[in-house]
Amino acid sequence: MKYKYDVFISYSRRDYVDENYNVIPGNAIAEIQNVFDENGITYWFDKDGIYSGQEFIEIITGAIAESKMLIFISSKHSNESIWTAGEIFEALDGEKAIIPVKIDNCQYNKKFKLLIRPLDYIDYQENPQNALKDLLRAINKVKEDIAQKQREEEKLRQEKEAEAKKEKIKEEISILAKDCQRLTLQQIDVVNQIFEKQTYIGNTTKICPICDKEVLISSNFCSRCGWTFPILYYIDGNDTYQLDEKQLSVARTNWRSINMVSELQTIKSNLEIENQRLQRSLLQATEDCNSMNENLKKE
Repeated sequence: MKYKYDVFISYSRRDYVDENYNVIPGNAIAEIQNVFDENGITYWFDKDGIYSGQEFIEIITGAIAESKMLIFISSKHSNESIWTAGEIFEALDGEKAIIPVKIDNCQYNKKFKLLIRPLDYIDYQENPQNALKDLLRAINKVKEDIAQKQREEEKLRQEKEAEAKKEKIKEEISILAKDCQRLTLQQIDVVNQIFEKQTYIGNTTKICPICDKEVLISSNFCSRCGWTFPILYYIDGNDTYQLDEKQLSVARTNWRSINMVSELQTIKSNLEIENQRLQRSLLQATEDCNSMNENLKKE
């Protein structure tokens, strides 16, 4: 939610103006407003007190909803006011943070005493300057907590949107895959008809462009090198199907490498056989030589 105000100020006008509706010099509410103005704290404040009846209620509830927190200026007059009581209940119902600021020693209104008594309050009467500093720290803390919560909610919202988008894409992929499968089966059926007609007119084989092996016209891959034929390869009896030259070059290089390894293995095997034959011949020659030496000694 985007907030219009940082603070909603809940107070009694009797603490702000005198009987002649003149602002009381140096009153706590005016001092708090001055500090808010100096520190960029936005706030809603019923300065004129001209609202009444249903119109007033709608304006108040709307302003509280648009504020991040409520500052309750606790005094004898505000605790006797039905309006401040209603404002506090409205803030509590909207799960707003409430910061009580006591400007006198009056007890909280019994109607909401149990609800806000556990809250930490700021004692303005004892030391106004320190109280204003404490109030600013409390407000900034609530603002940061709300900002952090909003960041977390935004992150969660983005994650949910991303997940929902992924699920939608998965559904689209599934639909496209089924369409592709259907079209592929149709294509294969047409190609098989072509192969049948080619076979009928005598075109029964095709040449693998990788290893030059002759295979049946209907073969899907080469039984020698394993190269997979494009589905429309050689369908008209001529090598007119445009192949990817880069793909062909890589496949041919791989095939030559495989053949070279095979040839080297064959050469190695033949050399090992020849080596064994030579060793046997050498052994036989050695035995013959020893036998001749023995015969010479006897003679």
